[in-house]
Amino acid sequence: MRPFRGPKAAKIPCNLGASAKTRSPQTAPTANEISDNALIELTTFPSLVALYRIANSPPSSQRSWFLISEAIGWVLFAVFTTVYFLLRSPILGAVDTVFGLAAAMFSFSLALSIDRAAAILIGLRAAWLLLASYVSVWVTLNNVDPFFAP
Repeated sequence: MRPFRGPKAAKIPCNLGASAKTRSPQTAPTANEISDNALIELTTFPSLVALYRIANSPPSSQRSWFLISEAIGWVLFAVFTTVYFLLRSPILGAVDTVFGLAAAMFSFSLALSIDRAAAILIGLRAAWLLLASYVSVWVTLNNVDPFFAP
């Protein structure tokens, strides 16, 4: 009598549609990809936590203005990729970034009077946007804008 060895494992093909010769090796992310992702997480997640904290605070006029300012800031954040990369416009990217900084600073000033911990979390994004505004204005001043070029 043969011993029981269990069912045979099914052979599941990996990288469907590619032969063994054309498969690309899995590579680790580059240092730039890691730092970009870490920076986005460092600024975006704390901003969402601050928004959650203040959105769940008691209603007030400052809270309403904070929520409006945050909505404007998040719309600017979402539109940046379109205006800078799709339209290839450093000018529009700089305008978007500077207005995002203004919205973040306004949110920060309002958050100080509502919830200091949330203000600190908003401050991380404001600090990042301060640096990003400097860089985007520098890029605008030192490059031709193909979107507005004749």
